[in-house]
Amino acid sequence: SAPDVPALLASRTDRMAALPSWTAKGGILGVQGGTDAVRRKLGVLLDHPHGAPLAGVWVQDWVGRRTTDFGDRLWWHWELDEERYQGFDGLVADLSARGVRMLTYVNPYLVDPAGKPGGVRRDLYAEASGLGYLVKNRRGGPYLVNQGGFDAALVDLTHPHARMWLADVLATQVAPYAPGGWMADFGEGLPFDAVLTDGDPRVLHNRWPTLWAELNQVVRHRVRGERLVFHRSAGRGTARAAGAFWAGDQLSSFDASDGM
Repeated sequence: SAPDVPALLASRTDRMAALPSWTAKGGILGVQGGTDAVRRKLGVLLDHPHGAPLAGVWVQDWVGRRTTDFGDRLWWHWELDEERYQGFDGLVADLSARGVRMLTYVNPYLVDPAGKPGGVRRDLYAEASGLGYLVKNRRGGPYLVNQGGFDAALVDLTHPHARMWLADVLATQVAPYAPGGWMADFGEGLPFDAVLTDGDPRVLHNRWPTLWAELNQVVRHRVRGERLVFHRSAGRGTARAAGAFWAGDQLSSFDASDGM
């Protein structure tokens, strides 16, 4: 019933929300390699007399890196790697003083951190598994998905207590280190033969990105502040919850797990 295209778009209720105002003040630069490496790389831009304006810094490897047969990967265990990023709080504060916000990374998987150098302060995998919060296989155990050199398990987003638990992890272990926000990666790989607390995985496979986006929206509202949360996966309705999207890694095939 709208008279023209602009009016039709204006009438939609599922449009993406506006991005945080600070994102318009400059670029967001992806940098990693540890505290010293990040400071050195950023110094080239920030201290140059003709440096480009910088609004944010995205540090993906804040959780530490692991070497696999697929190459260097991240430790999917959502706490700061204090060996790789010594003095991270000081780095965040120094950048903030220059008007630059820190962004980090998270996804809905968990890995067993038993082999992580330096260990961990809180074993999220053991905690979630013990509480029954992980997506299960048909034998009743955690459904471990090969990620190219390591296995990982999804938190069951159909389990109401598991959703609350994961939201708390993001709010208390991710958000404090990420005043600018984070990348909410993955969300597209729910196996079709998984066992969920509620629902058919063949139906929920395409719904999973939206459940993941909605959980991140809850966290973003809980911790307040102008945080940018950007996603890789999407489904119908995701735009209402997601802050922005990163176009990369999706398959344009009908692959059994990650495709359309």
